Amino acid sequence: MAGLVKQLRNSSHLRWVAPALLVDWIVVIVVNLLAQWVELQYPYKRDPAHYLNDPSLQWPVTEEHVPAGPNSALDNYTFWLPVVVILVVGGIFKRSLHDVHHGFLVFMSSRTLMRVVVECLKNRVRKHSLLRLACTRRLILFPLQVGRLRPDFFSRCQWDAVAHACRGPLELVKDGRRSFPSGHSSTSWQAMLFLSLYLAGKNGAFAFAAPFPRSGFLQSRLLRFGLVITPLFLGTWICVTRLEDHRHHPTDVVTGSLIGALSALVMYATYYPSPFIFTAPPGGHCEDELSVMDKPRRVYGAKEADERDAWGYAEEGRVRLVEDAAEEEEEERQIRA
Repeated sequence: MAGLVKQLRNSSHLRWVAPALLVDWIVVIVVNLLAQWVELQYPYKRDPAHYLNDPSLQWPVTEEHVPAGPNSALDNYTFWLPVVVILVVGGIFKRSLHDVHHGFLVFMSSRTLMRVVVECLKNRVRKHSLLRLACTRRLILFPLQVGRLRPDFFSRCQWDAVAHACRGPLELVKDGRRSFPSGHSSTSWQAMLFLSLYLAGKNGAFAFAAPFPRSGFLQSRLLRFGLVITPLFLGTWICVTRLEDHRHHPTDVVTGSLIGALSALVMYATYYPSPFIFTAPPGGHCEDELSVMDKPRRVYGAKEADERDAWGYAEEGRVRLVEDAAEEEEEERQIRA
């Protein structure tokens, strides 16, 4: 981490910094607060009396395989694991403050996007809300799913036919009305697909046209590919547990997974080059570890023309970029020394 501290003292390593990045973080914070507020709203209230004979809602309440909440297993898998990977890969192996920053920005922005979409679908916002046009059941893609009851709803509800009301704990019943879409599934696929893309952008697992100058043990294509797809297996397992625990219907899990995956994909593509396309770095030099694959885009502040290549750089500015690359390599050698 000492290398990162030295980069902070050296302005040549901070060319990527732009005021617009501060605005990006402000947007992430504001939208996250908005999602938090939507989560506190009471979900659309369906009358359980219409579903008394529905066998899909009669499952018992069971202990969760992957509990949610502060310091929970879900947090460990979908928040702390990506944070540690970004710090280790970007901070220790790559020693790039640029990569660490953009890694966190992509992760948090995709997580925020996923969260606000899921919460708007889970909770129908009331009529007096400013979000009525965005979150009411009239305009969403799945109008019949808002306020969908969980498979274990009647075990939570403890339905009283005489009073025509639920006798179960209020918070437990409220959560039982938030089946669609699956928050666990969306969170896990957002985090795990981000990790997969982030790692693929480092080791070139998906860049099939990328050359490997050497043939050592670590150059194995299958080894790199296995490392990249491992997070996807973890995300899939979390989704399966939601069905085993009777917390969600299959369509809840599929929809939640799609929301999380699309959020990660869109935000990653905003700040990083495609991990599927091999593009020679400025100067055409390719390192043994495919360092060409690991540089985030210079999204803001580029002085070149608007037309840029896959790196986010203009062709006419490549001469300066080659000089910058050589200068940065020399500085990195001095830092490591």
